[in-house]
Amino acid sequence: MITPIYQIGHHVGFVKVTRDLTERKAAETRMVAAFEESSKMKTDFLANMSHEIRTPMNSMQLALTMLQDTGLNSQQLEYASIIDESTSVLLQVIDDILDFSKLSSGSFSLHSDVVNIKSILDAVMRNR
Repeated sequence: MITPIYQIGHHVGFVKVTRDLTERKAAETRMVAAFEESSKMKTDFLANMSHEIRTPMNSMQLALTMLQDTGLNSQQLEYASIIDESTSVLLQVIDDILDFSKLSSGSFSLHSDVVNIKSILDAVMRNR
């Protein structure tokens, strides 16, 4: 900031006050780098955990499909259907987490799907 100096109404000079912001700027740069690194670590963690959960969930769905083909009674088939739908919901949550991690890393792409709202609402009502 530069301020003029006056003595008895006449301009006699200027005063300038400066601050060295080098350390502050360096600290800001370090903070941004730390934030970016922690964000990348979070994204990597979410992607890895999603994969680690997805693999056993797919195995559970496969085992359930095989179980449903073993001649279960109607009540057992109903329970198996609830488990199957719940597993599908969990896999969708995992897909959403993967999408979030892709979005965070900048590698997300959009696509459109046709959905059957009635079947989704029916599944929600059965599993509440």
